[in-house]
Amino acid sequence: MIDHFNIKDGHLNRRPAEGKTSIIYSELQNFEEQLSDHSLSLKYTVKGQEVYRTGGNSYTIESGNILITPPKLKIEGRVKGAEVAKGICLHFDHQMVNEAYHSIFRPLDECYTERNFTPEEFLNVHLRSSEHNLHQELLLINDRETDPELRNELAVYLCTEVCKKQAEIQAQYQSLGFVKKSTQLEIIKRLFKARHFIQDHHHLNIDLQTIAENVCLSKFHLLRYFKNAFRITPHQFVIQCRLESSLELLKISSHSLSEIALKVGFTDAAAFSKAFKQSFGISPSLCRQ
Repeated sequence: MIDHFNIKDGHLNRRPAEGKTSIIYSELQNFEEQLSDHSLSLKYTVKGQEVYRTGGNSYTIESGNILITPPKLKIEGRVKGAEVAKGICLHFDHQMVNEAYHSIFRPLDECYTERNFTPEEFLNVHLRSSEHNLHQELLLINDRETDPELRNELAVYLCTEVCKKQAEIQAQYQSLGFVKKSTQLEIIKRLFKARHFIQDHHHLNIDLQTIAENVCLSKFHLLRYFKNAFRITPHQFVIQCRLESSLELLKISSHSLSEIALKVGFTDAAAFSKAFKQSFGISPSLCRQ
C-alpha cells in the first residue's frame, strides 16, 4: 500500500518513511523549505505556481506542469503568491522504480539481457502541460474520492511513465555520438538546463548566445546538439513556449492580443498572430472565441 500525507501552511501531518512509495498532497500560499528527496519523485502542480531549485537550476512549475527529480537530491521548494498553490508529489521506492524501469525493456521471451539500472543518472525534467499526457491520471490521484486501490495502480503506471521518459533521455544522449558515457551525460545535462532556461525566460528577449552562455557551451555546439537531441532548434523552442503561454492567457484573461503578445515575449500583435496561426492553423482571436 502507498502512504498518503497532507501538507498545509508548511506543516506535514506526519513525515513519509524514507525510501517508501508515498503521495503528498499540498495546499500552500507562503512556503519555503529545504527538502531531501531520497526517492525518484514526480511533482505536479494542480493549481497556481510552485518553484523548486536543485542542482543549480530553478524550475517554475505552473498549473499542469510536471517536475521529475532523481533520488538523493537536495531541493528547495518555494510558494509565494496571492493565490494558494495546490499540488501533489509522488515518491517512488527503489524496488518499484527498478521493476518499472526493467519492464520497459523486458520482452516476452527468454532472450532478455538485463540492462544497467542507475537511477542516480536520471535527470531533472520539467514538462510543460502540453508536453505530457498524464493529466487524467494525476487528477484522479489528487481526487480524494478515488478508490485507494485505483490510486495504487495509477502510482505504478506513473512510475513506469517516469522511467520511460528517463529511458528516452538516455537514448537522446546516446544519439549525440560521444564515445565516453560521462561526456554524453554532461552534454545532455547542459541541454536540459538550456530547455529549463528557455521555459523560465521565454517571455524575455533571449537569443542563442544568451542561452549558450547560460549553459557554458558555444552557440554552435548548443545549436547542433540541441537540434540532434530534441529535433527542434532553441529558437523554435522559445516560440513554442511563448505560444503555449499565450494559449493559457487567451483562456483565463481578458488582456488584448497586443498585451498578450508582449507578455509572452513577442515584439507586437502582428508577429504573435502570424506565429500563432502558423502553429495552430487559426488566429488567436478565433481561438479565444
